[in-house]
Amino acid sequence: MKLNVDYHFHPNLPKNNRRKSEKVGKIWNAFETFNLDAVLVTEHAYKDPAEAYFSLKDQSLKNTKIFPGLECLTSEGIDMIVFSKKESIYDYSELLTPYNFSIDELVKFIAGNKDLNGFITHPYTPGTTSIVKIKGEEIARKHLRSLGAVEVHNSAFDNVLPYLLHLPLSRVRRMKKTSVCPEEFYKDANINFYAGGSDAHHVHEIGSHFRIDRKKDIFHSIINNSGGEMLVQKYSLAKIPYMTSTVFMEWLKKTNIKWR
Repeated sequence: MKLNVDYHFHPNLPKNNRRKSEKVGKIWNAFETFNLDAVLVTEHAYKDPAEAYFSLKDQSLKNTKIFPGLECLTSEGIDMIVFSKKESIYDYSELLTPYNFSIDELVKFIAGNKDLNGFITHPYTPGTTSIVKIKGEEIARKHLRSLGAVEVHNSAFDNVLPYLLHLPLSRVRRMKKTSVCPEEFYKDANINFYAGGSDAHHVHEIGSHFRIDRKKDIFHSIINNSGGEMLVQKYSLAKIPYMTSTVFMEWLKKTNIKWR
């Protein structure tokens, strides 16, 4: 049997309670539509990941299992997803505080807490949060070996990449390496599990997922796999302005946190 898992998902919920409830309902409907068996709820550390997870849990449907997590932001500005089977992950204020840990400290913290799991997240992303861009491939691989896990597929650019080929070649290459991480990056590491996620922030982006072998326990399957197949959900390019606005607002928010 197979499991359909989204390892990288942002609820990106509105502040208004009515709109929040409406979006949560739409999110669960999308999970059902695309037959997602499990989703890691990995909201950014600077966007209240605990509130996002529990808001989803309050309206949960039985066919999709959600697990608590977050996308941490290190002192260098690197994104790293950390998740757990236990909701007590949100008791670790160290993880919830943006720019708190260096990447070295974060990896050691994950390794030192058996209830935590993490993976190298979109290592080549063209944005400002790439571990390869900030620390270099050698350091990135060192942390990959420590964690034993890497995001090999990220769907953030899958739908828009064919229309962005006019961008500088170096940026296009990074987008392609984000969609499909080069095997050379991880082939010499002892990998416990591979990750693939939608990186969705909006309901229309939900659906892309990583199909892995199913074992008796869902969470055990998530953190113990030998690879999988990425299934990409297509969506209308008319939605791009909403996505661009979200990227800008997130950049503004984390920049404000850094300098205040």
